[in-house]
Amino acid sequence: MKAFIIICMMMIIGAIIGGVTNSLAIKMLFRPYKPIYIFGKRMPFTPGLIPKRRQELAVQLGKMVVDHLLTPEGIKKRFENPTFQSKMVSLLNKELTSLFNREETVEEFLKKFGIEKADRKTTEQIEKMIKEKLTQLFTSDKTLKELLNEEWDEKVRGFIPNVAKFISEKGAAYFESDEGKKRLKTMINDFLMRRGMLGNMIQMFLGNTNIEDKIQPEITKFFEHHGTVQLLINIMEKEWDQLCNRPVQDITKNWNKVEISASISKRVVQEMQIEQWFNRKISDLLSPFKTTIIEKVVPKIVEMINQFIRQKISSVMQVMNIDQIVTEQVESFSVERLEEMVLSISRREFKMITYLGALLGGLIGFVQAMIVLIM
Repeated sequence: MKAFIIICMMMIIGAIIGGVTNSLAIKMLFRPYKPIYIFGKRMPFTPGLIPKRRQELAVQLGKMVVDHLLTPEGIKKRFENPTFQSKMVSLLNKELTSLFNREETVEEFLKKFGIEKADRKTTEQIEKMIKEKLTQLFTSDKTLKELLNEEWDEKVRGFIPNVAKFISEKGAAYFESDEGKKRLKTMINDFLMRRGMLGNMIQMFLGNTNIEDKIQPEITKFFEHHGTVQLLINIMEKEWDQLCNRPVQDITKNWNKVEISASISKRVVQEMQIEQWFNRKISDLLSPFKTTIIEKVVPKIVEMINQFIRQKISSVMQVMNIDQIVTEQVESFSVERLEEMVLSISRREFKMITYLGALLGGLIGFVQAMIVLIM
């Protein structure tokens, strides 16, 4: 009976010592949180292991995250995953659908982001930009040919025969009309009056015949002749060549550039009707493009984003210094929070370590009791 009591007591004492020792060792990982000083000397094992090594722990965690957890290769694989890409498309479509259904105007939507009077500001900026571009154009030392591309030059030259034919036809039609005949008569009378006696002699020689009746058919024939059209074409092509070889600033030197620029820019802005665009509802503005955006634009945007991230993720992660971010975050944690985080993950394991210590202590106590009884 006495031997049994000795064995039980030594097992219980050994279990208590083993369990308390392990429990104390676990506690000493975190506690005390701060160093303890007695008579100016720091007590050993203060602070606890983790508080003492918190900076080193933070650095190692940062390296572990970058080297083993959040790696460029892992992120690339995630973005290459078709399921992930499909989820991105669905998410973007969901956000765009809510945008398509907005009943607020574009101006009201922009006000949420602190952009006030967007229509007026946009109008002013566009008008200012047009003025600046026109001023640069009017004062350019380049020739007109240098500013116009070959396509425009070909279009102008292709338009010249039509203009020449139009002038010829309209000239012939004008002088065949009563108005043209009256104008011709006035011109002839003015010509004869300025010639004095020579004009009177010509008039006496023709007698009662009206000069305009003699000249009008000839002028009409002149305009209707195919050579006249070619003459006009040659003249206009020559003038166009001369104009193309002149510097723009030479062409516009007598222009009121400020007034012309202001007038053109104001007219362009009026035609753009910017204010009406900002007063339209977002749903009305985007509804014609809804199907195209969802079916074609969104998948293309997701593909471009994925491709960009796959190509640039290594550089982006280096710039972001994720290991430094993790290190700073861990260093900012209080020791109490670190203890809570670790215990929330490993509380059960720590309890098993305590129980294991008690079990081993009990076994050691049993062995010790047996040795005592034998001796």
